Amino acid sequence: MRRAPLVPLLLAPLAALASCSSQPSIEGVGEPLFVYGATFIQGPLPGSPPVDGGAPASPDVTAVNIPNEIVHLGQAGVPVSGDVTDDATAVAVRFADAGTGYWLFVPGPPDGTSPGNLSWSMTMDVADTATLGVQPLRFAAVNAAGVAGTQSDLPVCVDSIFPDNLNACAPSLAPPAAVLTLAWDTPVDLDLELVTPSGVVVSPSHPSTSATNHPGPSDGVLVGTSAASCVPNYVNREDIVWQGTPAAGQYLAYANLFSACAQSSVRFTLTLYVAEPTGVGKQTALQQKLQQSGELLAVQASGGVGMGLYVAAFSLPLP
Repeated sequence: MRRAPLVPLLLAPLAALASCSSQPSIEGVGEPLFVYGATFIQGPLPGSPPVDGGAPASPDVTAVNIPNEIVHLGQAGVPVSGDVTDDATAVAVRFADAGTGYWLFVPGPPDGTSPGNLSWSMTMDVADTATLGVQPLRFAAVNAAGVAGTQSDLPVCVDSIFPDNLNACAPSLAPPAAVLTLAWDTPVDLDLELVTPSGVVVSPSHPSTSATNHPGPSDGVLVGTSAASCVPNYVNREDIVWQGTPAAGQYLAYANLFSACAQSSVRFTLTLYVAEPTGVGKQTALQQKLQQSGELLAVQASGGVGMGLYVAAFSLPLP
C-alpha cells in the first residue's frame, strides 16, 4: 500500500490543532511519555472525554492492545497497537493526568480482520520521572479536518523500577521490608555485594544473606543481573530484597566491577529503601533512606577477585 497520500491528511489536523495555540515540538523533552516517530504537541488531548456506555463520537480508537499492562519507570521500547475507524488520519496519545501535551502519529493500513478500521502501532518509552501508580494512557482519533472524536483510556500500572511487590499500583499490597539497589549508567558487568552483620557476603555466587544460601522470610535475596559475560541486557541494576524484617546490625555495601566490557568507566548509585507507614490505614510504602553515588574506572575491573569498591555502611532497623 502507498503511504504517501496519508502525509497531507496528517498535516491537516496538525495545522488545525496548531491554530488553537498548540505548538508542535520535535522532542517533547521532559515529558513522562515518549513515542517513537510521533510529533509532540503542547496542550490538552483533542476530543471529548471518555464515556461509559453509549456510542462514542467518530473518529474513534476502537481497540488498544498492550502485551503487559505493567510498565516500569525508565522502561524503553514498550509496544502498543490497536485499531481506529477509517475516517481517522491521526492518533493522539498521552498519559491522562501527566505531561504538558500529547503525541500524534499516522495510523497504518486497513485491518483485514475488522472492516471499517485502520490498524495502528506505536513504540513508547516511559520516563524515569513518570508518576507512579495506575496511569491511564488516553487516546483520541483525529480526522482530516482536525476534528477529534471521543477519547478512550487504557489503564496501565506504572511501577517503580526497583522491586516493590506492585505496591505503587496497589497500595493494599505490602511492599518488601527493605530493598538495596545498585544502578549504573553503562553496560558493564557490575556486581552489588553486601556484608551482613553476621559476616555473610552476598554476591552473585552467594545470592542471599542466609549463611546456608537457603533464604528464610527475613533474609535478603539478590535479584537481577546485568551484562553477565559482557552480554548487555540494558537493565544496569541489581537489587537485594528483604521481604521480612532484616537481621539487626550494620551492613557494608560494595560495588564490584567484574568487567568493564570495553567501557572506559561507569557511574553508579546505591540506594536503600525501607517500608514505612503511609498514614492511610495499615498501608506501607518504600521510602528512600540512603543514597550514595560513585564511579569506577576500567582499570579497577577485578574479574571477581576481592570485594570491589566500598560504597556505604548502614544499620537496620533504622534508628
